[in-house]
Amino acid sequence: MKPESKFVLLGGPSGVGKSSVISEVVYRSREFTYISPYVTRTLREDESDKVHISDQTMDEMQAAGELLTVNEIYGVRYGTPIAPIWGALRENRYPILDWPVDKRDIISHEFGKRALMLYLMPPSVEGLKVRLNRDNRDPSGCRINKAIEELAAVESGVFDGDIDYRLVSEDGQIAKLAETVIEIVLGKIKPSPT
Repeated sequence: MKPESKFVLLGGPSGVGKSSVISEVVYRSREFTYISPYVTRTLREDESDKVHISDQTMDEMQAAGELLTVNEIYGVRYGTPIAPIWGALRENRYPILDWPVDKRDIISHEFGKRALMLYLMPPSVEGLKVRLNRDNRDPSGCRINKAIEELAAVESGVFDGDIDYRLVSEDGQIAKLAETVIEIVLGKIKPSPT
Protein backbone atom coordinates (compact mmCIF):
# COMPACT_ATOMS: atom_id res chain seq x y z
CA MET A 1 0.00 0.00 0.00
CA LYS A 2 1.29 3.46 -0.79
CA PRO A 3 1.75 5.38 2.44
CA GLU A 4 -0.16 8.41 1.18
CA SER A 5 -3.38 6.52 0.40
CA LYS A 6 -6.18 7.70 2.65
CA PHE A 7 -9.54 6.51 3.86
CA VAL A 8 -11.75 9.47 2.97
CA LEU A 9 -14.64 10.37 5.25
CA LEU A 10 -17.18 12.90 4.04
CA GLY A 11 -19.09 14.43 6.93
CA GLY A 12 -21.82 17.00 7.19
CA PRO A 13 -25.46 17.34 8.14
CA SER A 14 -28.26 15.45 6.45
CA GLY A 15 -29.22 17.09 3.16
CA VAL A 16 -25.90 18.83 2.54
CA GLY A 17 -25.13 16.70 -0.54
CA LYS A 18 -22.66 14.10 0.71
CA SER A 19 -24.05 11.25 -1.41
CA SER A 20 -24.10 13.42 -4.54
CA VAL A 21 -20.50 14.54 -4.00
CA ILE A 22 -19.29 10.99 -3.35
CA SER A 23 -21.06 9.75 -6.47
CA GLU A 24 -19.42 12.50 -8.54
CA VAL A 25 -15.97 11.83 -7.04
CA VAL A 26 -16.20 8.12 -7.89
CA TYR A 27 -17.48 8.96 -11.40
CA ARG A 28 -14.61 11.40 -12.05
CA SER A 29 -11.71 9.38 -10.62
CA ARG A 30 -11.08 5.65 -10.72
CA GLU A 31 -8.72 6.06 -7.79
CA PHE A 32 -11.71 6.23 -5.41
CA THR A 33 -13.85 3.33 -4.22
CA TYR A 34 -17.22 4.00 -2.63
CA ILE A 35 -17.83 1.86 0.45
CA SER A 36 -21.53 0.95 0.41
CA PRO A 37 -22.99 0.84 3.91
CA TYR A 38 -25.51 -1.74 4.97
CA VAL A 39 -28.80 -0.24 6.16
CA THR A 40 -31.81 -1.72 7.94
CA ARG A 41 -34.42 0.57 6.41
CA THR A 42 -36.05 0.06 3.04
CA LEU A 43 -34.13 1.89 0.36
CA ARG A 44 -35.69 4.91 -1.32
CA GLU A 45 -36.65 4.49 -4.97
CA ASP A 46 -33.63 6.49 -6.19
CA GLU A 47 -31.09 4.91 -3.79
CA SER A 48 -28.50 2.56 -5.20
CA ASP A 49 -25.58 3.50 -2.96
CA LYS A 50 -26.60 1.41 0.05
CA VAL A 51 -27.33 -2.26 0.67
CA HIS A 52 -30.53 -3.16 2.54
CA ILE A 53 -30.24 -5.97 5.10
CA SER A 54 -32.37 -7.12 8.02
CA ASP A 55 -31.61 -6.29 11.65
CA GLN A 56 -30.82 -9.97 12.22
CA THR A 57 -28.30 -10.06 9.36
CA MET A 58 -26.66 -6.90 10.67
CA ASP A 59 -26.39 -8.44 14.14
CA GLU A 60 -24.81 -11.58 12.65
CA MET A 61 -22.32 -9.57 10.58
CA GLN A 62 -21.40 -7.47 13.60
CA ALA A 63 -20.89 -10.57 15.77
CA ALA A 64 -18.68 -12.11 13.06
CA GLY A 65 -16.45 -8.99 12.99
CA GLU A 66 -17.40 -8.11 9.41
CA LEU A 67 -18.48 -4.58 10.32
CA LEU A 68 -16.22 -1.80 11.47
CA THR A 69 -19.13 -0.31 13.35
CA VAL A 70 -22.89 -0.01 13.46
CA ASN A 71 -24.34 3.50 13.83
CA GLU A 72 -27.95 4.29 14.58
CA ILE A 73 -29.15 7.48 12.93
CA TYR A 74 -32.79 8.61 13.03
CA GLY A 75 -33.87 5.16 14.18
CA VAL A 76 -32.10 3.35 11.32
CA ARG A 77 -29.00 1.19 11.70
CA TYR A 78 -26.06 1.61 9.31
CA GLY A 79 -23.24 -0.93 9.21
CA THR A 80 -19.83 -0.19 7.72
CA PRO A 81 -18.16 -3.24 6.15
CA ILE A 82 -14.45 -3.44 6.92
CA ALA A 83 -13.18 -5.81 4.19
CA PRO A 84 -13.83 -3.47 1.22
CA ILE A 85 -12.01 -0.62 2.99
CA TRP A 86 -8.83 -2.65 3.44
CA GLY A 87 -9.30 -4.11 -0.04
CA ALA A 88 -9.36 -0.64 -1.60
CA LEU A 89 -6.29 0.44 0.36
CA ARG A 90 -4.40 -2.70 -0.72
CA GLU A 91 -5.26 -1.83 -4.34
CA ASN A 92 -3.81 1.68 -3.80
CA ARG A 93 -7.26 3.21 -4.09
CA TYR A 94 -9.00 5.68 -1.80
CA PRO A 95 -12.04 4.26 -0.01
CA ILE A 96 -14.66 6.98 0.52
CA LEU A 97 -17.91 7.11 2.45
CA ASP A 98 -20.37 9.35 4.26
CA TRP A 99 -19.42 9.39 7.94
CA PRO A 100 -20.72 11.21 11.05
CA VAL A 101 -18.16 13.69 12.36
CA ASP A 102 -18.88 12.70 15.96
CA LYS A 103 -17.82 9.11 15.18
CA ARG A 104 -14.38 9.98 13.74
CA ASP A 105 -12.66 8.27 16.67
CA ILE A 106 -13.91 4.86 15.49
CA ILE A 107 -12.14 5.33 12.17
CA SER A 108 -9.04 6.88 13.73
CA HIS A 109 -8.75 3.92 16.09
CA GLU A 110 -8.73 1.43 13.19
CA PHE A 111 -6.95 3.45 10.49
CA GLY A 112 -4.93 6.07 12.38
CA LYS A 113 -3.65 8.96 10.30
CA ARG A 114 -4.79 7.29 7.10
CA ALA A 115 -8.29 8.65 7.80
CA LEU A 116 -9.06 12.05 6.27
CA MET A 117 -12.25 13.89 7.30
CA LEU A 118 -13.71 16.45 4.91
CA TYR A 119 -16.75 18.26 6.28
CA LEU A 120 -19.45 19.70 4.00
CA MET A 121 -21.25 22.75 5.27
CA PRO A 122 -24.42 24.20 3.76
CA PRO A 123 -24.24 27.79 2.49
CA SER A 124 -26.95 28.58 5.07
CA VAL A 125 -29.30 26.85 7.48
CA GLU A 126 -32.26 28.18 5.48
CA GLY A 127 -30.82 26.61 2.32
CA LEU A 128 -30.41 23.31 4.15
CA LYS A 129 -34.07 23.45 5.27
CA VAL A 130 -35.09 23.88 1.64
CA ARG A 131 -32.99 20.87 0.60
CA LEU A 132 -34.46 18.68 3.34
CA ASN A 133 -38.00 19.75 2.50
CA ARG A 134 -37.48 19.21 -1.23
CA ASP A 135 -37.79 15.44 -0.88
CA ASN A 136 -39.81 15.47 2.34
CA ARG A 137 -36.90 13.91 4.23
CA ASP A 138 -37.52 15.82 7.46
CA PRO A 139 -41.26 16.05 8.21
CA SER A 140 -40.66 16.03 11.98
CA GLY A 141 -37.87 18.63 11.89
CA CYS A 142 -35.41 16.36 13.75
CA ARG A 143 -32.82 16.43 10.94
CA ILE A 144 -32.67 20.22 10.74
CA ASN A 145 -32.51 20.48 14.52
CA LYS A 146 -29.62 18.02 14.64
CA ALA A 147 -27.94 19.90 11.76
CA ILE A 148 -28.20 23.22 13.60
CA GLU A 149 -26.63 21.66 16.73
CA GLU A 150 -23.85 20.00 14.73
CA LEU A 151 -23.06 23.13 12.70
CA ALA A 152 -22.88 25.19 15.90
CA ALA A 153 -20.48 22.63 17.39
CA VAL A 154 -18.33 22.71 14.23
CA GLU A 155 -18.26 26.52 14.24
CA SER A 156 -17.34 26.64 17.93
CA GLY A 157 -14.36 24.33 17.41
CA VAL A 158 -15.68 21.18 19.10
CA PHE A 159 -14.56 19.06 16.13
CA ASP A 160 -11.35 20.92 15.23
CA GLY A 161 -9.25 17.83 15.97
CA ASP A 162 -11.53 15.65 13.86
CA ILE A 163 -12.07 17.72 10.71
CA ASP A 164 -9.17 18.07 8.28
CA TYR A 165 -10.97 20.31 5.76
CA ARG A 166 -14.24 22.26 5.69
CA LEU A 167 -15.97 22.84 2.37
CA VAL A 168 -19.17 24.72 1.52
CA SER A 169 -21.68 22.74 -0.53
CA GLU A 170 -23.22 25.39 -2.79
CA ASP A 171 -26.33 24.57 -4.81
CA GLY A 172 -25.52 23.45 -8.36
CA GLN A 173 -21.79 23.05 -7.63
CA ILE A 174 -21.49 19.28 -7.10
CA ALA A 175 -18.97 18.81 -9.95
CA LYS A 176 -16.75 21.63 -8.68
CA LEU A 177 -16.95 20.34 -5.12
CA ALA A 178 -16.08 16.80 -6.26
CA GLU A 179 -13.00 18.13 -8.09
CA THR A 180 -11.95 19.95 -4.91
CA VAL A 181 -12.33 16.75 -2.87
CA ILE A 182 -10.20 14.85 -5.41
CA GLU A 183 -7.50 17.53 -5.36
CA ILE A 184 -7.40 17.55 -1.55
CA VAL A 185 -7.10 13.77 -1.33
CA LEU A 186 -4.45 13.59 -4.05
CA GLY A 187 -2.45 16.25 -2.18
CA LYS A 188 -2.86 19.04 -4.71
CA ILE A 189 -4.48 21.28 -2.09
CA LYS A 190 -2.70 21.68 1.23
CA PRO A 191 -4.34 22.81 4.47
CA SER A 192 -4.13 26.55 5.03
CA PRO A 193 -2.13 27.59 8.10
CA THR A 194 -4.23 28.42 11.15
